[in-house]
Amino acid sequence: MIQALPRPPAREQGFTLVEITITLTLLGMILLLLFGGLHTANRTWVSGAARIEKNDELRLAGDFIRRQVSQIAPLLWIDRNNIRLVFDGREDQLSFAAAMPAHRGGGGLYLMTLKTSAAAGAQQLELFYQQANPEVSPFAVSTPDHQTRVVLVEDVAAIELAYYGQVTPDAEPQWHDRWQQADMLPRLIRLQVHAPDPERSWPVMNIPVHTVHLEGLPQYIIQDQHE
Repeated sequence: MIQALPRPPAREQGFTLVEITITLTLLGMILLLLFGGLHTANRTWVSGAARIEKNDELRLAGDFIRRQVSQIAPLLWIDRNNIRLVFDGREDQLSFAAAMPAHRGGGGLYLMTLKTSAAAGAQQLELFYQQANPEVSPFAVSTPDHQTRVVLVEDVAAIELAYYGQVTPDAEPQWHDRWQQADMLPRLIRLQVHAPDPERSWPVMNIPVHTVHLEGLPQYIIQDQHE
C-alpha cells in the first residue's frame, strides 16, 4: 500500500513592508484631509461668529444713536448777551442736549457730542458727554476731565451729517450741511457712517427729532450762574 506523504505546512500570511508603507501613507492622507476640512470649518465658524458679533455691535450703536438724536431736548442757555439753543450741527460733528439712559448714569440733561477721533492710526466714532451745569457754558471748549468718552464704533472712515428744516418760520424746509440756528431745531437729522470698506458702510439714517423747539412752547432753560 502506497502511503500519502504529509502536506507541508501552509506559509503564514502577512503584510509586506511595502504594503504597510502604502497603507500608512493613505491613512495619513485621509487624516490630513479630514483635519484640513475641520480646520477650515472651524475658521469659517469663527469668522462668521465674529461677523455676527460685529453686526450686533453696529446695530446696538445705531439704535443708541437713533434714540439719543430723536430725543434731543430744546435746551436754552441764557446769559447776559443772548439766548441760544444748545445745538450745533456740522457736517462731521453733532453737539446737542438729551437725557442719558439709566445704564449710562441717567438723571437730568447731558451735553453730548458725536464725532470721529483718531486712535492708533484709525478713525473711530465716539460720544463725549457731561451733565449740563449752569456753572459751565455748553459753548465753551470742555476739557476731557469734565467729559465721559465712549467708543461707539471702531474703524470708521468718516461720518456725514445733514439737517432738514426751516431756518426761518417763513422759509421752505430743505437740507443743510450745517445747522446753528439760535432758536430752532431741525426736523430731521441724516447720518451716514462710512467704513474703510465701502461695502460695510452703514445705510443712511434719517432720524426725526421729536421735540422741535418753537417760540412760546415749554423748553428746558439753563441760566448762566456767573451773572
